[in-house]
This record gives sequence, structure tokens and C-alpha cells, in this order.
Amino acid sequence: MRVLLIFLTVAILTLTCLPVSGKYLTLNDFSIDVKNVKDYYTPNEEVSLKITVTPKNDDIAKEMSNRKYTFYNYLNTPRKTTVQISFKDGPRYSQSTTDKILVINREYTNWDQGIDSISLNVSGYVPSISSGVEKFTVFEIEIENADTIKVNVTVVNPPKLESEISNLKNELSQVEKEINDLSKKTDVSDLKSKLSDVKRDLNDIEVLYNNKHYEDVSKKIDDVKNKIETLKLDTKKSYAKYYVNSAEDLINKIDVNLTKAESLIDLLKSSGKNVLDYTLKLADLKAEKSSLEDDVKDLRDLYDNGKYDDVISEGTDILKRENSLLEKISTLTEDLRKLIEVTPTTQTTIHTTTTNATSVKLPKVNWRIVGFYGGIVAGAIVVVALAVIGLKRYMRRRRWDELK
Repeated sequence: MRVLLIFLTVAILTLTCLPVSGKYLTLNDFSIDVKNVKDYYTPNEEVSLKITVTPKNDDIAKEMSNRKYTFYNYLNTPRKTTVQISFKDGPRYSQSTTDKILVINREYTNWDQGIDSISLNVSGYVPSISSGVEKFTVFEIEIENADTIKVNVTVVNPPKLESEISNLKNELSQVEKEINDLSKKTDVSDLKSKLSDVKRDLNDIEVLYNNKHYEDVSKKIDDVKNKIETLKLDTKKSYAKYYVNSAEDLINKIDVNLTKAESLIDLLKSSGKNVLDYTLKLADLKAEKSSLEDDVKDLRDLYDNGKYDDVISEGTDILKRENSLLEKISTLTEDLRKLIEVTPTTQTTIHTTTTNATSVKLPKVNWRIVGFYGGIVAGAIVVVALAVIGLKRYMRRRRWDELK
């Protein structure tokens, strides 16, 4: 029973707090005019606005009557808010404050003919902002059972914008460095094209900033940020692709070199050489290659799943291990080739027999005399031979004539 009484009491209190007017008013029911507003403000700059709210017709004027109004001034001190409510065919009610909030209750807004207009003078100083450009609500009018009226101004922070531009330049410079490094390993023409586009956009931002088109600068900055992030991702993806392709190429090269080494071992084995140590070394290298092969497959899976950071991190280690294995295979192959080159050859030894026979001293020969007489003898032999040949030909011809 006590719980039921408490519930009924709360319900009654809630009902008594409901607005008197039943019609809910929207922003479309009002005409709102704001004077003296600038294109933009900077932090700590003074703001002085004149705001006028009027009903769009007589029915809305009556609906605006007998409601609670709460006014919020969000400017920094010293601030001031002055409100004047003008009634149709009636008096005016004014109130001002230097506080953030000003409340005018129903009894001060109740008039049979309704409200003709609400005029406000609002002043204060713009607070600091965290970004380069922000839309800042300087004033709010909260009307009972109606949409809230908000007055916004643009606040810019030029040093912050300049800092953001500088940060973008630094980011882009780092990306450019990565692209240039990658260009030494693979084709990056597409990345360089995108890089040029972003550079042009950054140049446009600087021109806008120098001409004080700060809102345009802010919009462009957001656009360039997105482009740089996309370029960074594309660069990272290209790096990852390079590691995957390089790892796969190296594993194929390792396989080819292992096959060559195995062929050399077979050649030595066929020649009768003991190659047990080399065979064991080759088996170890094959096992190392098999482990690397699995890692390369995992690397490809990481790339296909878009885990580019992991690919780059693990790919760096895999390439080092692959190159190390290639060096080991190269050393083994070189040792095998040296062993093949050292092939034993049959050498014939000529033995010289020395006798103890008594040596005979020959007389000296005058080779000029020998040569002279030898020439005469040789000439005589030639003449005799030619004479014999001539005689034989003569005898054959004579015999042939006799036979005729």
C-alpha cells in the first residue's frame, strides 16, 4: 500500500509539471533573425549579437504565450544577456543578467493576444577551441514544449590550422620517403601519381590559408587527411606485396640451388667418392628450406587477409633467413665443385738407366766440310735417279714403236 501511495504521488507531481499549452512548437513556427554576426571569430574575440524571434502567424503568437523560457549564454565572461518580450497590443517585459542562464517563467509570458516578438542582446567572448575550425553555439533559447533555438557562429584558430598544415606536410614527407625507398625494390608509379595529387591539394590549402578562407582550409584539411591515410595504406600494402613476392621468389631459387647441389653429390658418388658428410649437410639444408616454405605460405595468408603490418614484420625476418640459407647452399656447392676439380691423373715416369761403361772420346768433326761434301753426294744421287727414270721412259717408247 505504501509503495502504491508513493507511485501515485510521483504520478500527480509529474502531471502538474506538464506544459500548459498542448501544441508542440517547431523551428518552422518561428522567424529567427540574427544581426551583427561575422563570417568567423577567433578565440577570445568579443561577440555582440542582436537576436529576434517572431511567430509566423497569430495562432503561433498565442501558442508562444504562457510558456517557460530559458536562455543560455555560452560566451566567456564578461558576458551579458538582455531579453525583451513584446506582447501583441500590450506591454513589454525586460530582464537581463550576466549569468550563463536566464529563466523567465509562465507568469511573465502570459498574454491573451500572444507574443509579438522576443528580442535579445547577447554579448561575451569566444572561448578557445581544440581544432582549427569549429561551429560554436553561442546562444540557446529553450522554450517549454518546443524545439530549442540555437545560434551558432564559426570560430577559427589560425595557429591551429597552420599547425595542422605543417603536420600534414610532415606526414606526406614520411610517406614520400617510404615510396622512394620502395621504388628501389619494385614499381611504384601508381603510388607516385597519388602522391603528386596530394601535394597539389596541400599547395591549394596553403593558398586558401594565406587568403584567410579558413572554413575552406578546414574542409580541405579533412580531405587531404583522408587521402594521406589512403596513400599510407596503399604504400604499406605495396611493401607487404614486395615481401611476399620476394619470399616466394627466394624459396624457388633455394629449391633450384638445392637440386644443383644434389646433382653434384650424385656425380661424386658415382665416381666412388665418400660423400656422406655432404649428404648430411644437404639433408639439413632441405629441412631448413621446408620450414621456410611453410612460413612463406603463412606470409601469403597474412597478406590475403590484409594484415600488412604483420607481413612486413615477419617478411623482413623470413628474407634474412632465406638469404642465409642461400649462402649455406652456395658454400656447399662451391666445396663440391672444388672436390670434382681435384681429379687424380695418371702420370708416366721415365726412368733413366746409367751404365758404368767406359766413355769413348769421339774426334771433333768439322761440320762445314761435312756439309759441303754431303751436298755434292746428295746432288750426285739426284742426277743418277733422274737419269734412270729417263732411260726407262725411252725404253718403253721404243718397245711400243716396235709393236706397231
